Amino acid sequence: HSTTVHTSRSNFASEENRVSYVIPYDPVWEILNDNIHLGRKLGSGAFGVVFEAIVGQPDQVLPRLLRQNTPAPDGRRWRSVQELTVAVKTLRCNCSERQKASLANEIGVMKLLGSHPHVIQFYGACTRGFAPKILIEFAPYGNLRDFLVKRRPGAVRDVEELPLPHLRASHLID
Repeated sequence: HSTTVHTSRSNFASEENRVSYVIPYDPVWEILNDNIHLGRKLGSGAFGVVFEAIVGQPDQVLPRLLRQNTPAPDGRRWRSVQELTVAVKTLRCNCSERQKASLANEIGVMKLLGSHPHVIQFYGACTRGFAPKILIEFAPYGNLRDFLVKRRPGAVRDVEELPLPHLRASHLID
């Protein structure tokens, strides 16, 4: 399946040509919005919000996983998993065409990466309807950057924890 971003041009009242991005539909990776039950907000970025969500009956809703023959996150077979906790990346309602194209490219890259134990698993996307979404593996410890910063050995968490050197007149500049 193609991961190319399809474009179409149209003239607006201002006679300015704009590019309208359509996120490509791929039935292998498409997940119906009705199967996604959004929960708490995990964070937000420049063009979207990330939510924790539940997908019920993942063996039926996420068929790509069965074809890949990968185990569920807890090691069980998919058929015995009743629901799966995922992270859902969404676009803001007022997103730009460039942001839609960026989301489409992210979907394409994640499809190409496939499954690897050291990469967040891509489960699929909801590209139909008002608000496109990307479903990825839920990381219970948050994003990698924050995880590493919090666990850095000897990390100073607050400037006030730093020792102040004893200042002398010789250290000052006239």
